Amino acid sequence: MSEPRPTTRLSKTDAWLAAIFIVAVGCRLAAARGELAFDEIWTWMLAARSKSALEILVGLSLDNNHILNTLVVYALGPNAEPLTYRLPAVAAASAGLVFGYLLGRRRGAGLPVLILLGASHLLILYGSEARGYAYLSGCTLGAWWVLEEYLDRPRTWCRAGFALACALGLLSQLPFAFAYAGFFTYSVLRLYRRRHWMQSVVLLHAWPVVAIVAIYVTYVVGLTKGGGDKFPLGETLVAALSLMVGGPQRGVAALVAAAVAALLLAVSLATEFRAERARAALYLTAMFAAPAGVIAISGFEYVYPRHFLVPMMFGYVAIGSQLANWFRHGQYWRFAAVALVWGYVAANAVPIARLIAYGRSPDAAALLWIVDHSEGPVVTISGDHDFRVGFPFPYHLFRNAAYLERSGKRLEYFALDDLAETAKYPRSGTDWKLRHTASEWDKPPPALFTDMYQNKYEQVKVFPTGSLSGFSWFIYRRK
Repeated sequence: MSEPRPTTRLSKTDAWLAAIFIVAVGCRLAAARGELAFDEIWTWMLAARSKSALEILVGLSLDNNHILNTLVVYALGPNAEPLTYRLPAVAAASAGLVFGYLLGRRRGAGLPVLILLGASHLLILYGSEARGYAYLSGCTLGAWWVLEEYLDRPRTWCRAGFALACALGLLSQLPFAFAYAGFFTYSVLRLYRRRHWMQSVVLLHAWPVVAIVAIYVTYVVGLTKGGGDKFPLGETLVAALSLMVGGPQRGVAALVAAAVAALLLAVSLATEFRAERARAALYLTAMFAAPAGVIAISGFEYVYPRHFLVPMMFGYVAIGSQLANWFRHGQYWRFAAVALVWGYVAANAVPIARLIAYGRSPDAAALLWIVDHSEGPVVTISGDHDFRVGFPFPYHLFRNAAYLERSGKRLEYFALDDLAETAKYPRSGTDWKLRHTASEWDKPPPALFTDMYQNKYEQVKVFPTGSLSGFSWFIYRRK
C-alpha cells in the first residue's frame, strides 16, 4: 500500500497575497482599455515617423520620447490597437509589484508594501498607459531588489541583473537617476570596509555608469522640452504628496492628505535611520537629495506630480515597513496600522473607479459624437488649444477612417493661427468648437461664449476624463 502524497495548501497569507496581486493587476488591465491619450498619441507619431530603432535611440532628443516605450510602440507598428501598445507597460508595472513585495518581505512587510503599491491610483494610472512610467516602476523596484541580493551575497548574476535594470530604467525615464543616486550611495555605504570594497563598487557600477554616460551624450544633451502648463513648485509638491495617499491635487483636502503623507514619511524614515544608516541614506538620497538637485539645476520649469513617482515608490516601501512594525507592536498599534491601510485603499478606490469608468482620453468619443450630430458632408471644427486639439487630429482621422467613410462626412480642423487669415478661417465661424480642461487645475469653461467674429457658441455636450493624463472636452455648437 503506497503512502499518501503530501498535499500543498495555501496559507491565509498566501491567499491574501494572491488575491491582492490579482486585483492590482486587474485594475491595471481595466485602466488600460480605451483610446490613446494625448502623450501616447505623441509617442505613436514619433514612432511612426522614425526610420529605424537607432533613430529613436540617438536621434529623438525630445522629452516625450521615453525611449524604451517608443521602441516598443515602434516594434508593434502603427496599426496596433491601443490595448496592444499598453500591455507591455502593464506587464512591466506588474513585475514591479512582484519586486516590491520581495523588497517588503525582506523586512517582514511584504503584505503592506504590496497593498500600498498595488492600490496606488498613481501607479495604476501610469502603470497602464503606453509611456515610460510603467517601465520606470518595474526597473526601479527590480534594480533595488537585485541590489539587495548582491549586497547580501555578491554574485555575478546580481551584478548583471543590476546593470540591465539600471540601463532599462534610464531608457524608460530620466527620473530613474533619482533611484540610481540612492543605489550608489547605499551600495558604497554597505560595501565600505569590506575586503576589496572599492573593487566591488567599481564592478557593480561600471556598466550602469557607461549607460548613464551614453544616454547623457546621445539623449540628454540637446534635449528639447515639449512644453506644458507651469505650476508653482510648492503646489506641485503638495499635489504629489496628496496623490501619493489617494487625495486630490488641490484644495483643503489635498493639504490634509499631503500632511498625512508627510507625517507617515517622516515617522517611517526616522525608523529607518535608527535601524540602519545606510538604508536611511538610500531613502534620503533617492527621495529628497537627488530630486532637489535636479530641480535646482534644471530650474523646475515644468514639474508635475508624476515626476516624483520614484520617490513615491521608495516612500511606499518605507511606510509599508513602518506599518508592519506597528502591526507587531500590540493591539492598539495593530488597529492603527489596519485602519491606515483601509483608509488608504478607500481613498485610492475613488480615483481608480473614476479612471476605469471614464477612461483617460475622451477625445475620439467627442469627435465621433460631433460626426454623428452633424449634417455634413464637411464638418468644420476649431479648438481652444491647437496643440492639444489639432495635433492629435490626424491620429483620430487615421484610427476612424472607415467610420468616417461610412458616414459620408469629412472633418476639417481650423487652427487658431488661421484666425488672422480670413482666406483660411471662415468669418461665419466653424460648426463646432472644442474647449478643454486639464483635470482639477482648470475651471470649467462657460456655457456660452462669443468668438472674435461675434459668432455665438453654446455648450451642448461634455466628455469628462477620469485621468490626470487626459483632458475633459466641452463641445460647443454654433448658434
